[in-house]
Amino acid sequence: IPEGERVDFDDIHRKRMEKDLLELQTLIDVHFEQRKREEEELIGLKERIENRRADRAEQQRVRAEKERERQARIAEERHRKEEEEAKKRADDEAKKKKVLSNMGAHFGGFLAKVEQRRGKRQTAREIKKKTLAERHTPLDIENLREDGLRARAKEMSEQIYQLESEKFDLTEKMKRQKYEVSFKANYLGMCHYKVKARWKCLTIAYGFTVGSGKPRQTLTHFYEVEYPSIHFLPLVRCRVVGAAIRATQITLYQPR
Repeated sequence: IPEGERVDFDDIHRKRMEKDLLELQTLIDVHFEQRKREEEELIGLKERIENRRADRAEQQRVRAEKERERQARIAEERHRKEEEEAKKRADDEAKKKKVLSNMGAHFGGFLAKVEQRRGKRQTAREIKKKTLAERHTPLDIENLREDGLRARAKEMSEQIYQLESEKFDLTEKMKRQKYEVSFKANYLGMCHYKVKARWKCLTIAYGFTVGSGKPRQTLTHFYEVEYPSIHFLPLVRCRVVGAAIRATQITLYQPR
């Protein structure tokens, strides 16, 4: 402030207020510009999200359409194969029936018996299902009181005990049958081995020197026998009196 001059504080305050107002207006303009840019970015982001969502929905629709077409092709192929197999089975059955019908009049009832047995034949699963259906009884305990429930529980306990006893008996029976089958199989194997051994050829060649002391004469005998022979065992086990064994050669063809 220059000396000797009059100071106008109102003017200074006014200028300061104008400066602050200008700065505030600048900040407001910057804020609105930034907000405008953020709103534009937000609008662009929403548009991109919507476009991406629409693209994803379109992709899912196309994928679902392709999957439906694939399932339809699979179902059609399965249906076609089933029809071909059914037609093939029908043709085979027709051929079998034609062959059996052409074999003669005495085979006329054979086909009917076969069809009857085929209709009566049951698989293991069907037998099990039928047995369970026969043994399974509904509880029907909705209208029973305490005494009825106790009696029903006792009856079920006795039934479970009976089934466990039958299961144990059948298990022991199966073990005995397995043992008998194994024992008989081993016995048949031994018999088969003995029968094969009766037809194997054995060749015996042995020589002995007759005399006592110094050998005087050498006799060599060759035998070819078919086992069993009434002369074989005594021949092999005999000892020649007054003879010194010089050489013994035995060739055995054992069964495989």
